[in-house]
Amino acid sequence: ADARPERVSRVIFVDTAPPPAESGISEFEVVDGVVPFPGWDFFPDEDVSDLDESTRARTAPLTRSVPARVPTDAIALVNPARYRVPVTLLMGGLDQAAFEGMIDQWGAYAAEYRAIDDAEVVRIGSGHWPQFSVPERLAELLNAAIAR
Repeated sequence: ADARPERVSRVIFVDTAPPPAESGISEFEVVDGVVPFPGWDFFPDEDVSDLDESTRARTAPLTRSVPARVPTDAIALVNPARYRVPVTLLMGGLDQAAFEGMIDQWGAYAAEYRAIDDAEVVRIGSGHWPQFSVPERLAELLNAAIAR
């Protein structure tokens, strides 16, 4: 959306907010140049409470390490035209009102979100991994966002 906003009809985020320029995700440990999956116990309960033990056991071995630069390098965003691309945030437990009430506590993420001309927040009703806990619901919401 930043590089070619005229070619993007909508951006969809799943249980995350639009990142501001120069941000990174650095809460994960880097081991030998990669970020390995930290295990389900690393995450807060609200993120994983809807994943039963069999789902956790089945999915953990499927994870792959991520090159360290992916979450740690600053995101380069320079084109203000990205704000004219509509955005849908499919949030696990937050609806529009809850998200709007919380985003101002997130520093630069709030400014990035508030700059978007057309942003909607839709509650999934899940933790952070709806692809595992409610895949049909996630698919329905993705299709609905695409059809907008």
